[in-house]
Parts: sequence; structure tokens; C-alpha cells
Amino acid sequence: MSQTPAAHDSKFMQMPLPDGTLYRIVPIPVGIRVIRLWLEHDWPLSTDHALQLRDELGWVSSPSKATLFTTNHGTGEKDASAIAIRGMVDSFAFNLSSRIALEFEPLVEAVARSAFDQYVGALSAFYGKGITEWNDEGEARSVTWQLPSTATVQIGKSGWLLRVNIDSPNAVAAAAAEAEYFEIFDENDDELPEDEW
Repeated sequence: MSQTPAAHDSKFMQMPLPDGTLYRIVPIPVGIRVIRLWLEHDWPLSTDHALQLRDELGWVSSPSKATLFTTNHGTGEKDASAIAIRGMVDSFAFNLSSRIALEFEPLVEAVARSAFDQYVGALSAFYGKGITEWNDEGEARSVTWQLPSTATVQIGKSGWLLRVNIDSPNAVAAAAAEAEYFEIFDENDDELPEDEW
């Protein structure tokens, strides 16, 4: 990427709330560039390299934990984190919206849904059609894409919260192995006599 993402690249999508606070959503161009910066590099990603990316973005680590970040996205909190195992980043997540009181969730639903749909459209332009998970009302609650590296990115919406999760190829392989194990275990479940439990 030639350009470092910054919160001032575009205006925030924001909505004033009755208590005087603002519901903010990270601008689509900013969010997409941040996603691509974390996702489109050679895996595995060392924690040292992750901290370099943090510095490029102008993010700040928590004093107590280097892999818990406050971004410059204007959400006003520690809103990004990485999980590292043996010095390598296993997964990474960050919020695309600010937190609000639950009572205001119905007021921002349409704005959150619109932003989610725009993010899905923008990511689909880069990575093709993702795998959609639906909620009980028939609305998309998350969409996941897998890259040729086997790393995945998922954007999810739950009420007012928009969140991105990026899993490394190692994390994806571990999840697949775990799912296969439990599938085999479930298949054999009926074959075990009750007294063996």
C-alpha cells in the first residue's frame, strides 16, 4: 500500500444521539485501507512486524498490553487488538463503529446497516463474493472472505457494532482441524455405549 490510512482521509459517518454523544462509523475508504494493510502481507506476521504496522497507522498500544490498540478512528476507546502466539500474530480484530448506550441502538440501526452493506460491497470488489451468515430476520450478520494465502477477513454487524476479524492462515488451519475433530467425534457419538460415558 502506498498510502498510510488515517482518520482524516474522509469525513466520519456520524449521527448525533439524544444524550449529546455521536455514533461514529469509520469512513469506508479508511476502513478498507486498514483491512488491506493487515490482511495483504506475507504470512506469518511477527508481533514485531505488527507493531511496525501499528506505528505506520498512528495507533497507540495500551500501557499494560502491547497488542491492545487505540486507533485514530475516533471511536474513543481501545478498539483494536491482536492475538499473538509464540511471537506470531494469530488473529487481529478492530471496531468500525463507536460504542453507544443500548437504548439508542434502534436509532442507529439504519445507519449501521447501510455502512455494513457499503463495507461488504467494497470488500467484495477486492475479494469477490464472500460467505454470508444470516440472522433470524434474514439479514446478513457477517460476511467472510478467504484469500489465496488462506487468511480470512470477516466483517460482522451486531446491532450498532461493526467489527472486522482477520485470521492468519495458521488460525484458519487450526479452526478447520478443530471442526474436523468435532465432526468425527459427533459422527461416532451414537456408536458409544452409554456406560462408556
